Amino acid sequence: MSAPDAAGEAVAARPSRRWWRFLLPIAGMALDAWSSNRALSIDLSHGLDKVVHGAAFGALAAAWFWAFAPRLRSLWAAAAAGVALTALWGAADELHQKFVPGRSSDVADFAADLLGALVAAAAVLLLSRAPLVRRLLAPRAARTE
Repeated sequence: MSAPDAAGEAVAARPSRRWWRFLLPIAGMALDAWSSNRALSIDLSHGLDKVVHGAAFGALAAAWFWAFAPRLRSLWAAAAAGVALTALWGAADELHQKFVPGRSSDVADFAADLLGALVAAAAVLLLSRAPLVRRLLAPRAARTE
């Protein structure tokens, strides 16, 4: 894939410089780290905490996908990277909560984190088949061809 330069000659496409896309998942991780250091002030019983875990970590996986999509060779690779980083963060978060007063570490919470990430990855892969979404995920050089 190459785009013409000012003289009209083909120039190899540069890698996407969308470094700012990584700010969204990093901000999500910072918010999670901040909230993990505090005792819960709301009651998340009856399985609602698992839904919250799944939704939060699903959003994180989707944010990682959005960050990686223009940089990796395939959307599958971007989804896998998003799930892998989200799973690592979920494991680290549960380990960290073990040492925070008023919080507990639970394997079921990690399972909810992983399930949320997998559901989000499946959703973004399905949505990425839509032409408009595919165009938004593509690197700028690929859009101009």
